[in-house]
Amino acid sequence: MTQVTFTSTKRGKEKMSSLGIITVKTTRESVGDDAEEPEVESKTYAVRAVVDRRQKKTLTFHEAVRRGIIDRDTGAFRDTLTGEQMYVGDAIMRGFLKARVIDDDAGLNINPDNKMVIEKKEAIRKRLLKPLGVISAFKMAAASSRK
Repeated sequence: MTQVTFTSTKRGKEKMSSLGIITVKTTRESVGDDAEEPEVESKTYAVRAVVDRRQKKTLTFHEAVRRGIIDRDTGAFRDTLTGEQMYVGDAIMRGFLKARVIDDDAGLNINPDNKMVIEKKEAIRKRLLKPLGVISAFKMAAASSRK
């Protein structure tokens, strides 16, 4: 008598509870023209690991938030070796956050505790007014030297 047994194995995706989602929404206001709508740019990062440089190991997103390496309010990364705070994109470029930009997180099964939305406001007029102030200072200096 021959006995046959069937075994099936399912291969699962990466454990989604370890992933974290950081969405940075940046609102850019134009140069004081109230008629123009502010420009809103949104970038979503799927973070799979966070580097704890002091302990020389990687942590899950949830653990990094719990330890304060990722600030829940600002989304900033805190380097555990130097104490330096940095923007999410800079931390990714320096290799401290193991993440990538994604278009949509709707298909991902992410724990709601591992999702954060960061609102940033940038006033474009600040960038423009400062150089204009320097130019006008040069003009004033040139005008006073002619007298």
